Amino acid sequence: MGPSISVIMSAYNTEAYISKAIESILRQTFTDFEFLIVDNGSADGTGTIIDSYSVQDKRITVIRNESNIAPSEALNRAMEMAVGKYLYVLDSDDWVVPDLLQTMFDRAARHNAQFVYCGFYMDYISPKKTHSFSVYPTDADYSQSEFREKAIEDVTRMILGVYWNKLVRLEYLKEKNIRFRNTKMFDYHFNMDILMDIERVSAVGKPLYHYIRARSGSYMNSNPALNQKKRDHFAHTIEVYGHWGISDRATTEKLAGYHLAQLIRCVIDTVNGDGSKEYKKKELKTIFNDQWTIFVLENRPKDLKTTVFALPLRSKSYMLCRIFGWMADCFQRFMPEAYYTLRAAVAQNAKELKLEGRTTGGYGR
Repeated sequence: MGPSISVIMSAYNTEAYISKAIESILRQTFTDFEFLIVDNGSADGTGTIIDSYSVQDKRITVIRNESNIAPSEALNRAMEMAVGKYLYVLDSDDWVVPDLLQTMFDRAARHNAQFVYCGFYMDYISPKKTHSFSVYPTDADYSQSEFREKAIEDVTRMILGVYWNKLVRLEYLKEKNIRFRNTKMFDYHFNMDILMDIERVSAVGKPLYHYIRARSGSYMNSNPALNQKKRDHFAHTIEVYGHWGISDRATTEKLAGYHLAQLIRCVIDTVNGDGSKEYKKKELKTIFNDQWTIFVLENRPKDLKTTVFALPLRSKSYMLCRIFGWMADCFQRFMPEAYYTLRAAVAQNAKELKLEGRTTGGYGR
């Protein structure tokens, strides 16, 4: 008889973080698990660290890729070897609290859930201190219809978009032939594929995972491929809601507002990134004329904040996009703490954790 949970993780050049990730699993209060770790062609000391833990704990199985492959394919290799009743996926540069597996397994067993998800901490690391924000769903157990009715809040806060706060029945994944897609944002597509027909869901109303977000001083470069993946991401969300038969005005507005935030980030990254003015104008034109941009502008909420943020898309003005990009870049560069505090509060309704007047590393709620 196999273990209750298969924990899988892919690692590539994360020697500075992977020990904490591995130890956070080995120190779980729940012990009936296997731990499959893929060394995905690492060129640093990651592989050596993984091997040292595998010698100490027989629950660890090392899968070694001689060269680096797509993270999705690396995880698929591990998932194919998994024999547990449930699957849990961890990122190699994050870590989990000691009772994550126990809490989620107990919930799954108690309610015969096929899919269990919990909240998480977003830890922003800076040279001075760490700011930690907690994001978590309403604690509840759902039938299929109940979950579909309530899912919008956790979809738009990205609680349902990542894979590392989920416990999934492995039998369900095999029955539906669900694998990680070989694409960017593969974690989001993985979850949407699961949610399409899921029947029994439980949400644990507390954070159990630490998602490390190192502070960045600048925006990423313009990336047409990533811009397209954002559009694919939203198209998949709309596909799921269409499959569910949910198209009421309130839900549609929330979905449109959610994608608007993604589009504005694409616009800002494009104008602040590398490339000629002509290249940037061409990419912005693609964003402006995309069917999902049109959907957003037609269905967005009509409040003042949304109206202001929709201006660059509505105007189709390169100059206005440049102004938005310059303002956003200045905000992030010169007031980074205010930037990520506002971003967490607005995008995910996150709560900052404080203890005795200092921001903590997020060890408690």
